[in-house]
Amino acid sequence: MNFKSMILGSAAALVAVSGAQAADLPVAEPVDYVRICDFDGWGTGIQIPGTETCLKIGGYVRTQIDYVEPKSRASDAVTFSGKGYLKFDAVNDTEYGVLRSFIDFSGTNGGEMKLGKAYIQYRGFTMGYVGSFYFNVGGAGFYDGPNSDESVAAFAYTFAGGNGMTASLSLEDLNRNDAGTGTGGAGTVFAHAGNGAPDVVAAVSVSQGWGSLKVTGAMHQLRNTNSTVNTTYGYGVSVGGTFNVTSGTKVTLGAQYADGAVSYAGYGEYDAELSGTDVKKSKAWTALAALTHAWSSTVSQDFHVGYGSFDAYSNANDNTQLRLGTRVNYTGVSGLYIGIGAGWSKTEYSATSGKADLKVFKARLRVQRNF
Repeated sequence: MNFKSMILGSAAALVAVSGAQAADLPVAEPVDYVRICDFDGWGTGIQIPGTETCLKIGGYVRTQIDYVEPKSRASDAVTFSGKGYLKFDAVNDTEYGVLRSFIDFSGTNGGEMKLGKAYIQYRGFTMGYVGSFYFNVGGAGFYDGPNSDESVAAFAYTFAGGNGMTASLSLEDLNRNDAGTGTGGAGTVFAHAGNGAPDVVAAVSVSQGWGSLKVTGAMHQLRNTNSTVNTTYGYGVSVGGTFNVTSGTKVTLGAQYADGAVSYAGYGEYDAELSGTDVKKSKAWTALAALTHAWSSTVSQDFHVGYGSFDAYSNANDNTQLRLGTRVNYTGVSGLYIGIGAGWSKTEYSATSGKADLKVFKARLRVQRNF
């Protein structure tokens, strides 16, 4: 046998053996690649392999430096902080409509992870831990308000009408909006008993090319720990709107009034006092105005002014609040936000309170990477 014949024979043998081994190998399953998906009004995400669920993942990493005018030499004037935020938004079609679930959480340096929101939406229903449906416009800048901006456990239904109009009815956790801090004078601060009924919140809004307008109302139960005190109810109402003046300028206006439910006006004092067994409800109102103007395609500035008043039965903690603020925003780098702002506030107490007025100056530099 010559060399050429030996090579050809060996090659034929290898081909035969390889063919036999290949026949014994298992057949690989088709790979289910991640695919792009989108829903109208929701955006674009990725389809989770093996499911019909479309998922969006986003968040930010933030660092900032804060200056707060110290009350004494023992107080820190300058603080540094970092924060991480993640959100997961998932939707999929069902035979009865789109099903959505949302969850977000954040953590700061030196602090624990904190749940922001966690809710389910289906056919107009919103169920879970979500921003209160009472919330209206908040103003602009780092130092906005006073306003009611709470996340609560809620069960709500929203009707979507034509021309950008919606109407919502929500049952919300009463405990989140109980206000009972502070010390009363002639009266005794109302002590809230256990939750006897949810807050009932209604909201109507319209959003069109000119901007948006929203009216909200809430009913809040006042149930005292003393069973001889009759249960009564407080309430809050608000109106707010954002108006597009030009393509780069918008104005925000808002006002709130609360009677026996002062957190709905952005106050953390007490809802009521007791005079014997009579419930004397506290009252509060707030108003705000804000302007946002784009100086260029990458630089904008916010201006904010807010004012509020708290009036209790005993006058022990009656006060007014004034807030002023401005902020410059830079968004010239994709995904990067840089903001610098300053604010000044004054809380002026009534003469009968015996408290000194409080003035505070604040400033902040924030750098945030969004994704």
